[in-house]
Amino acid sequence: MAGEGDLVIREFGERDRAWAERLLSEQWGSAWIVSRGALHEAARLPGFVASRGEELLGLVTYHLHGSSCEIVSLDAAEAGKGIGTALLRRVHEVARSAGCARLWLITTNDNLEALQFYQRQGFHLARLHPDALEASRRLKPEIPEVGRHGIPLRDELELELPLAEVEAGQGSQGQESRPGRLSRVCVYCGSSDAVRPEYREAAGAMGRALARRGVTVIFGGGGTGLMGAVADAAIEAGGQVIGIIPKSFNTRALAHSRLTELRVVASMHERKAAMAEIGEAFIALPGGFGTFEELFEILTWAQIGLHSKPVGILNALDYFRPLLTLIEHTRAEGFIYDEHRALLMSEADPERLISRLEAYVPPSGLQRWVTREEQG
Repeated sequence: MAGEGDLVIREFGERDRAWAERLLSEQWGSAWIVSRGALHEAARLPGFVASRGEELLGLVTYHLHGSSCEIVSLDAAEAGKGIGTALLRRVHEVARSAGCARLWLITTNDNLEALQFYQRQGFHLARLHPDALEASRRLKPEIPEVGRHGIPLRDELELELPLAEVEAGQGSQGQESRPGRLSRVCVYCGSSDAVRPEYREAAGAMGRALARRGVTVIFGGGGTGLMGAVADAAIEAGGQVIGIIPKSFNTRALAHSRLTELRVVASMHERKAAMAEIGEAFIALPGGFGTFEELFEILTWAQIGLHSKPVGILNALDYFRPLLTLIEHTRAEGFIYDEHRALLMSEADPERLISRLEAYVPPSGLQRWVTREEQG
């Protein structure tokens, strides 16, 4: 807990939830905030509250993903009293501690007050997203056509504050390729309930293993099948779980209801892209067509150099043995190279798999697939 004179800044908690939902609904039409095609339930995000005595005066919520920290909402009861600045300072500290390279946010073309405030805090305009509100209204119909000051609501403005410079000559792939402790792992798995209980037990073991290591689970947001099992186990073990779910699947029957954060996106494509961006490594558990598609897409991206993050499968009950045999056949017939086969790790034990992911170094020679250099 930190104080700004008699102003106290503390972590946002469960006791503040109802108040936060009312505040967000008053300020933004509902407790859901749209940002770059993603729908955030802001009252379920981490954040900080400003108070003076028993009076609650402000709220900031944020979202850590990849090497950046997004400010999802920032509201203060009084302007010009230092409330917003104090809340922003705490998120700044969180972002730096998490090793983020930038702090950023989305505002709209009518929010002149936000533009003034954030630019005074050192933020600059990074990108203009023209007519982005048209897509946002499909996720959140409450967004009005006309905003503050009678200005038509059309565009999203992306403001950012750089926090760290990337070392000279080191891009994102250079950073990804260093072995070390993982903080966020993307898990692909089945959502069917019609499976043997041993598969659910294996998914639970993976969720607990990730939570014990302090690794945040990123998954598809479902509450059924192995999806629900891995999330439940991680949560019960004290872990953080972030679900990313298409709006069409965000129903009472399908969506998990007890996640650290549930991020709602417009489509399956956006879901996969968001999971790929946030995850530092990828694990496939037993599953069906969707799991296979996600696994092979992320492997293909590694094959062609779009990322250099580790990919593994939890071969529970030897489920993936036929698939691994097929992959070996694919290599024997010349459709992939040895280095492509080396992109995929397999273990039956969750702890061993995580350790291998943390120790992963990308195989050399991957560029041969692009240059068409034949194997010598």
